[in-house]
Amino acid sequence: MSSQVCAGRVFSSEVMRRFFGASKINLLTVPVPRENEVVGYYAGWTLRGLRNTRIGRKFVPQRMCWYDQYHWDVKEGYYRLLFPPQFSSQEAWNWEAQSLIDTSGWKLAPIAVVASVILAQLAEDGTDLLHGDWVAGAESTKNGGRVLLSVAGNQLHISNALQSSLPCLTRVVLARTC
Repeated sequence: MSSQVCAGRVFSSEVMRRFFGASKINLLTVPVPRENEVVGYYAGWTLRGLRNTRIGRKFVPQRMCWYDQYHWDVKEGYYRLLFPPQFSSQEAWNWEAQSLIDTSGWKLAPIAVVASVILAQLAEDGTDLLHGDWVAGAESTKNGGRVLLSVAGNQLHISNALQSSLPCLTRVVLARTC
């Protein structure tokens, strides 16, 4: 499986507003993506908020609502994302989470940021940025689990798993604010 997912992809605030109904367009300069990056604008949506948009109603199973209680605080703005990182060893999640964080500003990506970019890509052309893999986000649930994302049947599935029971090939997405 190639680690280069979608080099040079940008989802500007205008595009994201069109897809998800953000209240205003951010007039900041749209960052130019570097090799192997997807740049996306995040306007503060929760997973529930994304599910309830026009795009979410089409691409997120509506029966999935366990995450409605969570409102993880994520800063609005542009994010650079690596799906999965080019230096990924394709190891289990816990190894990737510990070994890929570096001092140049890359961190585990907030799950709502990742979900919004995946949904935008599905809406635009149906491409699965995860290529059939699972990814875990930075946030934990109340029981110590991780939020997982996967795409199957052109639907974004949002799941919860305890760290000890994560699918063995769960990947991470790294993010850096622009």
